Amino acid sequence: MSPDTQDTGKSEDPVESLLLLTGSRHEVSPERLARMRSVAHDAWHESLRDRARTRVRGWIIGGIGLAAAATVWITVSLRQPPTTPLPGAAQPSSVVARVLLATPPGSLKAGDTLQAGAVVDTPAGTFLTLRLESGSEVRLDAATILHVVDTQHLELVRGAVYYDGHDTALRIDTPIGTVRDIGTRFELRILDRGVRVRVREGLVRLDRSGRLDDAGPGSEMVATSGGVTHGQTPRYGSGWAWTERAAAPFALDGQTLSAFLAWIAREGGWSIQFADEALERSATSTIVRGSIAGLTTEEALSVVLPTCGLEHHVTGGRVTIRRSGAASQGSR
Repeated sequence: MSPDTQDTGKSEDPVESLLLLTGSRHEVSPERLARMRSVAHDAWHESLRDRARTRVRGWIIGGIGLAAAATVWITVSLRQPPTTPLPGAAQPSSVVARVLLATPPGSLKAGDTLQAGAVVDTPAGTFLTLRLESGSEVRLDAATILHVVDTQHLELVRGAVYYDGHDTALRIDTPIGTVRDIGTRFELRILDRGVRVRVREGLVRLDRSGRLDDAGPGSEMVATSGGVTHGQTPRYGSGWAWTERAAAPFALDGQTLSAFLAWIAREGGWSIQFADEALERSATSTIVRGSIAGLTTEEALSVVLPTCGLEHHVTGGRVTIRRSGAASQGSR
């Protein structure tokens, strides 16, 4: 120690000197210490809650971002054009016909549908009726092969078809030529050496490589490689019986007598005549009941008319209807 320095008993460290000046600290009471600990504990918990909320907000924002990304992906996917099929891949066909009746049911039954390009083959003893998407009706005789190209184009390979419709764009190809419908009902049958067309109503045109031949109501034409011959044919009778067996049954129950007789005239090729005008008027309000499934038109007349107190007489192509017993009463 320098001789100039005097020992005053005081520390030369400034921090120590300040602590000595403050004096001794007062002891903290237990109550105050408890309050301090409680405040510190609450502050710690609040900081934990703040951090948790921050993480949740992060998850929500991230989830919204993912959902938005998924929505964009789905929208883009739905708006993408359909995939182009590979060359040679099978293309889906459209329904062009529905089965109205199959007697007896076989590989096809009522309610089945046919696609464009279908080939229908009816075995012996089997009849089939198709409803084209155009609304027209095509009936197939037994032992018939028909290629349904589309709803307005058929090809008769073997057998016979009966057409009942209004589609003037219909064409039916045969080995001899193409038959075109001009709003009619007709039968087309393939023969050993040609084809035959019989017309009930309307007009049918046969096109043989530009050579045109027509047949009207009650007429027929037979075409062979040697040419076409024309003749007359009845619009009723046994020659049309197969078309009745192939027809979808008439839903008789609840119909008027007039509606039933209109169906008889159409299917049988007959004209209907009433004995008097009053009887004809009453037919529009007479309701008939029951079923005629499986009956021919003439059998149906014999079953239905007696239940209405009526009878009928067939002469040629005409059906005359009168009250039961009217003929015998008139002869007295």
